[in-house]
Amino acid sequence: MASALPAYIEERMGKWDSLLEKSSAVVPAQKEITITLKDGKQLPAVANVTTPMEICKQLSNSLAKNVIVAHVNGKPWDLLRPFEDDATVEYFDFN
Repeated sequence: MASALPAYIEERMGKWDSLLEKSSAVVPAQKEITITLKDGKQLPAVANVTTPMEICKQLSNSLAKNVIVAHVNGKPWDLLRPFEDDATVEYFDFN
């Protein structure tokens, strides 16, 4: 015979469900964006998720090891900062 859950467990589960519902409303839907490279090649990405370093690794592991900064839409951009919208990207190393 299965026993009912204690009242404190039911209360905690109710609080958890409430918090989960609230947090689901806050998290934005993932937005597909397009990243354009200096040579005109376009790659798909996800806004606020995909970083310049991830795109760089797709292009070349050796480039990813040497790159120090990216220019996104002409502005310096940290390699681990996610793209926010459609963008153009160019990579720079010490050379």
